[in-house]
Amino acid sequence: MQGDFLQRVSTAVGEIAAQLTLAEQPGYGSDDYAAEITRISHDLQTQGAAFDYPLVSDICASLSGYVKNLGPAERVANKVVGAHIDALRSVIGDSIDGDGDGGQVGQDLIKSLSELVALSTQ
Repeated sequence: MQGDFLQRVSTAVGEIAAQLTLAEQPGYGSDDYAAEITRISHDLQTQGAAFDYPLVSDICASLSGYVKNLGPAERVANKVVGAHIDALRSVIGDSIDGDGDGGQVGQDLIKSLSELVALSTQ
């Protein structure tokens, strides 16, 4: 089951990256990609808890919170979303032990993402 979950994470990462590409296209509204990124990250956040991958849940909570807190005229910052994508890829690529909280590396990662989100929303 956990292998299936990791495949879902991989697929979702691709979907989030696709939303970033769409966000750069003229005529694609910020509400469109923001809602989709929020939906995908929220789904992964819930599934991470269910499959005992709290690090995935924490990363997705950070991403979802970032996107939800954007003002109406703000666009997502590629570097912020990209950092979350990279973090998820590290978990599914076994660079970080995603089964559990990721230990000190996982905690440092979450702290770094939180700082990046805070800096980009000032």
